[in-house]
Amino acid sequence: MIDAISMRIVLAVLVVVALAYTLHLARREGRGSVAAAWAGSLAAFSTGTVLFLGDGTPLQPYTAAPANMAAVLGGCMMIATARRLRGATLPWWLFATVTLGAGAATLLEDPVRNSWAGGGYMLFGLGACSAYTAASLWRHRSPRSAGEVRSLALTASGLAAFYALRCALFVTFGPDSAAFTTFAGSGLTALVQVASISIVTVAVAHLDASGTREELARRATTDDLTGVLNRGELLEQAERMLASSSGAARDGVAVVISDLDHFKDVNDTHGHGEGDRALRAFAQAWTDALRQGDVVGRIGGDEFVVVIPGITAERAAERATVVTRRFVERAVSDGYAAPTASHGVSIAAPGSSFANALARADEALYEAKRAGRGVARVYGPADQSSNATSMPSTVDTSPRSRSSRM
Repeated sequence: MIDAISMRIVLAVLVVVALAYTLHLARREGRGSVAAAWAGSLAAFSTGTVLFLGDGTPLQPYTAAPANMAAVLGGCMMIATARRLRGATLPWWLFATVTLGAGAATLLEDPVRNSWAGGGYMLFGLGACSAYTAASLWRHRSPRSAGEVRSLALTASGLAAFYALRCALFVTFGPDSAAFTTFAGSGLTALVQVASISIVTVAVAHLDASGTREELARRATTDDLTGVLNRGELLEQAERMLASSSGAARDGVAVVISDLDHFKDVNDTHGHGEGDRALRAFAQAWTDALRQGDVVGRIGGDEFVVVIPGITAERAAERATVVTRRFVERAVSDGYAAPTASHGVSIAAPGSSFANALARADEALYEAKRAGRGVARVYGPADQSSNATSMPSTVDTSPRSRSSRM
């Protein structure tokens, strides 16, 4: 026989420790995090546990309804925890409706004389919340945190089954029956809650650590302004691509250097905010044009490098020209200052040095600048026949510029 008082003491200590730790995680992650939602659930459950101590005392008429409401609110916060994993929230009206329903059900069953007033609603509500949480978690797909999500889903499924059993025994035999106290009594309930809270808190902590690692990896490999690869990560991926002799890389790898024309004039005339906007838009234009296996990165200032396996130099130059055109068209549509871009293209054979290919592409870029900008040049003999359509070196589409020509 499980000692109910001992298990409640263990549960109380665990909730305090788990809540303190989860609040620490929530402060670091922010109010919209998984840890914040789980902290809310723990806070609601602990409030309910304290209020349930009023059962069988003169305080019962005053604590019964809030206790059931807190318990059901904790269940709702379990759903919120699961939904936060995929960036979704729970509608506030659902919180309010389900929680207020627990209070109303308690008051309708005379909490003055009935210590289990509203118990059926509370047990059904916790079971339903656990089942919804489990279903949401089983549907969640996240390769990087599959183990943690699976642990949460199994725990929620176990809770749903346990509360379904409690609810069935409560309705069939009543809370004072031997069947209910034996298979769903306070001691066993506290034990299940201790196990569940321990598993969920550990899983949430692992999710937090995983999220931190992902964020650090993102900062280490991407350019903060544009979101494309930074110089170090681009060079590393390009070297790996050239070292590989499989797939499209067997046919060689096109290396494109793109440089925005007269970019300094954009900053000087319209401000650095407008220049940053142009850089982000140009990076997005290249990102939209990439196939699977292509990479793009910003190597500094207004220079970008694109690595495209399995394509000819001429096709790479054509694609660069299309990117410039789409970038300028988007600028015209959105009404901001858009420089054109010049591109240098070279081909690197598998196993060759990426640094050499980059240097050749840089020479081709220099030729594109000498040719008047707004064009693409291919390194080598083909460079005279590989010019892309030329464009004015700067297209100013800001509202201020348009109004000055009216």
